[in-house]
Amino acid sequence: MFSFSLAKRSASFFAIVTVILLAGCGGGGSDTPAATTPPAPGPTAPPAPTPPPPAPANTRNVTITWAQNSEKRVNEAGGGYRIYISQVSGFNINDSGVEVVNVAAPTSPSTVRALAAGTYFIRVVAYSRLGTSAASRQITVTVTIP
Repeated sequence: MFSFSLAKRSASFFAIVTVILLAGCGGGGSDTPAATTPPAPGPTAPPAPTPPPPAPANTRNVTITWAQNSEKRVNEAGGGYRIYISQVSGFNINDSGVEVVNVAAPTSPSTVRALAAGTYFIRVVAYSRLGTSAASRQITVTVTIP
């Protein structure tokens, strides 16, 4: 038969409660302040992508290739690239008449289809749920119909 006296049970219970309370207090009474780490910087928009190289100019389907941004936030869900196309050199991406091609998945290259013959100026922008980067430098593409 196995039995404990009330005195032993009380002593065991007291010891267990004491250990739990001390463990929850963070360990001892040191006069040295705890080391703190600075808070992480707040979220920012991704950096601008590397400008795309010149695309082939002998078809109506123009393939635009750019160096993908390695920034993790661009590659998160909801991130990707936008290709801005204009027939005005030095255009701003917010100008009227600028065509926008969304590349929802963060992939490069992307094909811009059915461009008429002419000269086009192209910029690429990276975006994520945190914002939009600055536009890349523009490149010039001349489309001719074979």
